[in-house]
Amino acid sequence: MSPPHDPSSNPRKVVRTPGGHWAFVPEPLPPILDFDPTLRLRLAEAERSLGRLADLRSRLPSPEFPTRLLLRREAILSSRLDDLPTSSQDLVLFEARPSTKGGASDVRQVANHVRALEHGLGACLGQPVTLELIRVLHRILMKGVRSEHQTAGQFRKTRRPVDPPGCMEPAALLPPPVREMRAALAALEKHLREPSDLPPLVRVALIHSQFEMIHPFLEGNDRVGRMLIALLLRAWGLLPCPWLCLSAHFLRHREEYYGRLVAASEPDEWEEWVGFFLRGVTHQSRDSLRRVLEMQGLRDNLLARLRRSPFRLPLVALVEGLFERPALTVVAAARRLRVTGREAKHFIHLLVDAGVLSAEAGSDGEVVFVARDIVRTIDENPRPGRS
Repeated sequence: MSPPHDPSSNPRKVVRTPGGHWAFVPEPLPPILDFDPTLRLRLAEAERSLGRLADLRSRLPSPEFPTRLLLRREAILSSRLDDLPTSSQDLVLFEARPSTKGGASDVRQVANHVRALEHGLGACLGQPVTLELIRVLHRILMKGVRSEHQTAGQFRKTRRPVDPPGCMEPAALLPPPVREMRAALAALEKHLREPSDLPPLVRVALIHSQFEMIHPFLEGNDRVGRMLIALLLRAWGLLPCPWLCLSAHFLRHREEYYGRLVAASEPDEWEEWVGFFLRGVTHQSRDSLRRVLEMQGLRDNLLARLRRSPFRLPLVALVEGLFERPALTVVAAARRLRVTGREAKHFIHLLVDAGVLSAEAGSDGEVVFVARDIVRTIDENPRPGRS
């Protein structure tokens, strides 16, 4: 896609910046969509698959136990799209013993991502998603990382080009200049508050794309934009538990994902983007349903190993906690059980002997005990073929 020679000849709204570049200004939502039979079928499949995932929550004896694990999965894969190659093992070790070393910047951002998601999901219950909440998410995401003091939680006051990861060529158009950006953000917030006749899943797809085109922060836009998906699904009652990991779909089809986002600025490309998004909802709903059931089976298996232990109650409490944080230290175990460090160490070694935990070197070199089988449940395992 090359810059237009004459803005008036281009169907998109573009403006020339003082530097002589073209900048794209997205039109307010919603666009006019053609719901052809293919798009209607994809919407029906996505709604059905998401509904099955939502229904699973009521059938679990402990519906909250897989939530933090799946939030970590989303944070890891969303960050990987931004070229932050943190593994699930890196993240759980860092959370158990945070490192202050400079090399821990990437994993710190992923840990921040988890915290931002948790905050946002709590804040949007019964409340609309607002620009202020989006700024808070960004502030949490960027805490303690580069440029924190200059940009965390602040909409940009300058313009910058966007070369999204996975794109083969530099972006042809810049995001909107600051004045137009502010107007576009105000229009987006207005759309978030107003009722709409569009199917909610379609609205989520449009809002994610619109936010990415506005690009209101100097960095971290893509990750905040993907957080919005989880928040809107919960705020609009589509998925009460944040178990959908759409970043896995975006990562698996990375080039298509960024290509569709850029192309969505064309008036006749919105349907293609929405169809791609809905295909991801269908596939990832099925994937998450399978993972949650695997986690439930693993939990039952681990607890069965402890059934005859004379220390069953404290050991069960530790195992239940591992489905929130799959790595722990002796100090953390003592705090959770309200026992001495010596007693906590004894219980941990019983779990090591039972094959539940294994000793690992933490991010600061100290020993951390990790539930490897639990960690594996959030690892990405791409399957060949179309999703």
